[in-house]
Amino acid sequence: MGVEGARPKCSLAGSRPGVSGAWTRHLALLDRDPVLKAAYLAEPAWLDLYGLPMGYGDYPNLSVVRGQRAAHRSTRTLAS
Repeated sequence: MGVEGARPKCSLAGSRPGVSGAWTRHLALLDRDPVLKAAYLAEPAWLDLYGLPMGYGDYPNLSVVRGQRAAHRSTRTLAS
């Protein structure tokens, strides 16, 4: 595998040229739910395991962030 095929290292700074804006937009999806953000980024190899966040859904009893390779969900109890 050449350098062109190597995966980028996990970096919140998005230091790769031409990619930082995209990384910033994708990672901003995590700002919608602090619990999901903490769970997603708690794994040191999050980029390899989950990929960049691609979408976020907020429902009455559930919030979900979908990554390129995995999804995380956070459930909440509805008040009666």
